[in-house]
Amino acid sequence: MSSQIRRVLVAEDVDGKFADLINVISDTISPDECVRARNLNDAEDLLMNEVWSLLILDLSMDISASGSMDLGSGHATLAGIDVVERISLLKMNVPVLIVTGFDSFQDPDRFDNDIMYIDDVDKLIGGLLGNYHLGIIRYGRDDWREELINILSVWGVT
Repeated sequence: MSSQIRRVLVAEDVDGKFADLINVISDTISPDECVRARNLNDAEDLLMNEVWSLLILDLSMDISASGSMDLGSGHATLAGIDVVERISLLKMNVPVLIVTGFDSFQDPDRFDNDIMYIDDVDKLIGGLLGNYHLGIIRYGRDDWREELINILSVWGVT
C-alpha cells in the first residue's frame, strides 16, 4: 500500500468515537484522505461511487441523515452487515475493519430474535469477505487502541 494513494472511509455515526478513530488512524498510517460516512445510506453511496483503500465500519448505525431521533429513519443494530453483504455481492476488493461498541447484537429481522455475539459476527463477516476482513475490534475496551494500531500497522505495510 505504501506506493498507492491511501483513501480511508470511516462509517461511524457517533462523533466522539469517530474523533477517537481518526486520531489513531492519522497517527498510525497517515492516510492521504480520510472521509466520514455518518450513516448507512452515506456509507453505501460512497462505497459504490468511489475507490477506497480501506473501510473502517461500525456495525450499529443510523440508516439515514436524519438520525435516530427521527423515528421515520431509524437505527439499524447490524447496519454494518448490510454494507458487508453488498461488498461481498459486488465482489468489491476493499479491506474492511469492523469497530463496534457492543459485545452482542439482537436483530429480530435477521436472526429470529437470537442474540449474535461479537465472535459470531466476526465469523459471519469473515465468511463473506475472506481475506478482505481485517478483524473486529470492541471499541471501549482497555486495549482497543492497541488492537487498532496493530491491525492498521500490518495493513499499512502490505
